[in-house]
Amino acid sequence: MERIGNCRLILGDSFDVLPKLCKVDAIITDPPYNYDLLNFDWNSKDIKRNIGSGMITHVPYNNVLGGARDDKWYKRLSKFDKKFYDKLKQFVQLADAIMSEGAFLVQFSDHKSTGFVQASHKRYLYIKDSLVWIRSSGPARGRPASRDVEGLPDEYRTTITNMWESIIVSQTRIIGNTPDVYKRTGLGYVNTRPNGELVTNIFYDKKTKYDKFDHVSVKPLTLMCKLVQMYCPVNRIVLDPFMGTGTTGVACVEHNRKFIGIERDRNNFDIACDRINDAINNQRKKLW
Repeated sequence: MERIGNCRLILGDSFDVLPKLCKVDAIITDPPYNYDLLNFDWNSKDIKRNIGSGMITHVPYNNVLGGARDDKWYKRLSKFDKKFYDKLKQFVQLADAIMSEGAFLVQFSDHKSTGFVQASHKRYLYIKDSLVWIRSSGPARGRPASRDVEGLPDEYRTTITNMWESIIVSQTRIIGNTPDVYKRTGLGYVNTRPNGELVTNIFYDKKTKYDKFDHVSVKPLTLMCKLVQMYCPVNRIVLDPFMGTGTTGVACVEHNRKFIGIERDRNNFDIACDRINDAINNQRKKLW
């Protein structure tokens, strides 16, 4: 564990660490997509074949399930989906146990997993909003038909390029109404003008050169700064159980929120420590 300023960074598996944590005031996170969440291994041959074409997807069912689709394939898919859903439910249950009354869980989801995320939230929390982040670019998706069917051009593919991600926002089940909760905990309301301008449920934040790190799903710092300001009051605790390279932590440093981050990958953890330490030093320089 590393303590850097008001940030507590933990190297470990979230499912082991979460039951040991104190209460937190918001959880803002982008969990690994179901492929990683279930600890499946990448098919190395498929990676080498697809890297050049930009076809690696977040949820490569074919790699996990193998072969062409038939009745057995769909049965295996159903088992796979059940395991994924069970894992999500376990995470949300653990999250709910450490969230202060009125706190929000803000969870990113890829387009294939949104339904699972919403269903898992409904088991323990109250869904408040569904946000959309529009990405500025995305790799070409799907296998070109020209590889398999003579005469069809490359623009015919098995699926289309995905340019958005959903963000499901849920709240702990409260007793009474929001003003009552706010009087008890100081939580329950959303800051709808995080940067002085009214936000909607659609975000267009683009990645910059400062957002490029060796991680499969780095989010723009500007986007995470907005979410931190919207869903957690100043000087309260934000938790990111799947910290990655620490963008949520940097946003917390820049906007005076305390931060707890958990990451199981050592390389990502070290990058997050360095980024958050740099962010704290930059904040100190601004004071002088």
